[in-house]
Amino acid sequence: MPNPHPGWRVLVADLLFFGAAFALVNIIAYLYIVIAGRTLAAEEFGVFNALFGLIAIAGFLASSVQLAVTQVTALDPSRSALTALMRATFRIGSPIIAVLTCAGLPAASAIGADPKQVALAGAVVLAMFPGFTAMGFLAGIGRIRAQAGVNLLGAVARIATGWPLMIAGAGVMGAILGYLFTYLVIVVLAWHLSWQFVKDRRSDAAKPGPPLRLEPSAVATFVLAFAPFALDQLLVQGFAPSLGGDYAAIATMAKVVFFATWPIIAVAYPHLLRRFDDKGRARLVGLAAAGVFSTAVGLAWVLATFPGESTEIFFGNRYSDAAAHVGSLAFGVACFSMTVLGAHALIAFGSRMGFLPSLVALAASVCLYAARHDSLATVVSNQVWVYELQLLLMLALLGPRMAQFLVRKR
Repeated sequence: MPNPHPGWRVLVADLLFFGAAFALVNIIAYLYIVIAGRTLAAEEFGVFNALFGLIAIAGFLASSVQLAVTQVTALDPSRSALTALMRATFRIGSPIIAVLTCAGLPAASAIGADPKQVALAGAVVLAMFPGFTAMGFLAGIGRIRAQAGVNLLGAVARIATGWPLMIAGAGVMGAILGYLFTYLVIVVLAWHLSWQFVKDRRSDAAKPGPPLRLEPSAVATFVLAFAPFALDQLLVQGFAPSLGGDYAAIATMAKVVFFATWPIIAVAYPHLLRRFDDKGRARLVGLAAAGVFSTAVGLAWVLATFPGESTEIFFGNRYSDAAAHVGSLAFGVACFSMTVLGAHALIAFGSRMGFLPSLVALAASVCLYAARHDSLATVVSNQVWVYELQLLLMLALLGPRMAQFLVRKR
């Protein structure tokens, strides 16, 4: 029987290059947050972390657009398709982003920010969506290594511009400008490379561009799964701004638990989509869950056992008083890591209700923070409870489906 998957050497080379670039991008991204924590004043770091949470949520939505673009591009890898997809993204996204940014300007003071900082965060998101569209096109035409290289250059641009600006005293504006330069670099390079890699046939040039389709339930599941993780700082800034700097520091340390597990989830997800047998998917989810669990719990244990030393490595002596709470939040993030894997599994299984656990957890987080925000220990316990609730609800939804698939006879 002929091999249905030709080009294994190319595939392995793509995976190795992408994996290495992906690891470097995540290290740089995390290093940038640590640099901000060491450079900005405590109050500024809290505001930066809140705005970064909003940018991160937009990034998860943009990732959904990128996946849709990749699927469309695989069917029509042409310059006309690239142009149509970029126009569609800008036409749909820019009015929504502009309206949301304008709506957020009067509320800036609620999180300790000023309108200029919120407007700049909106500009970052505006540049993000066409950048992710062009990156999705690169993936759709099979240029995985080019996509990874562009992403890496964007991360380097963030450090190269944002760090000097923060040192020069630009504060939160400088830190956010680093992200703006990231996505400007990505959109320019990804568009240029995409345009060079493909050429229209004469019959393609006059064709209307392909429609950009998103599955609403999959987008909701993907975006809402990350909402408690990305919006925690926003809630702290809104209900207990005096705790913002300390919470931002320990959250930055605890969230390394998730970033360490994300490559496992990112690698497993495409394989889940490509498998058509539910039993095989369930086994793959189980294998990925074992990897995520062992990595997350192991790293959380290190942070819980050496909280003072970990805080000193990250931030020196600036946040030593908050170190005692790092361990409990780290174990909460370990629960969140398992939740994210579960959300991806539900998308792969075609569930239309995968967003419910995260939606309930997000609503619970708002209620918890509104009722309990008198101390750092309290807001940390709020966040841990939210992560635990999100995981329990995700397991209640995913568990029966997994059991059904695993016991089903071939």
